[in-house]
Amino acid sequence: MAIVKLRFLHLKTVDQYKKAFANLCKKELDINGFAIKINPRDFEHACYEYLEGAIYKGKFSYKRARRIATIEQIIKGEIPQQIILQTNRKKHTIALVSEVAECCVILLPVTKEDKKFFRFVTLIAFGRGTEKGARRIYHSGHVITKRKLNSTFPKEKES
Repeated sequence: MAIVKLRFLHLKTVDQYKKAFANLCKKELDINGFAIKINPRDFEHACYEYLEGAIYKGKFSYKRARRIATIEQIIKGEIPQQIILQTNRKKHTIALVSEVAECCVILLPVTKEDKKFFRFVTLIAFGRGTEKGARRIYHSGHVITKRKLNSTFPKEKES
């Protein structure tokens, strides 16, 4: 039996969560030697969800925001996870799926000026339907190992 300690935030205001996210952005995070860039503007992608009536990013989600600290745990591999190469999107993405934390982190592989890094795209919190939510992510591509991350980067276009 393994005991996994998850770090969830319990703050009172959206501004406090925004500051916590900004602090996360300042950290130097990497996965298998590739830097992960998180921009403070990504707060809306990470912490907002659709509002009824299909209003994009219309509602602040405490369920997602509480997991800001968990993003770092997932990236560092402190929580059991699967790495999925999502091939069902125009630009392939990496999903770090943690059923234990009931969420996944989506990263975009970027090649720029001969440098390879991942850009944070969003956080998906599964909520009540953890197995169903995780299954959707698993079916969006295929499992890869950390050693295969290098092959996920796009080739830089020649000028």
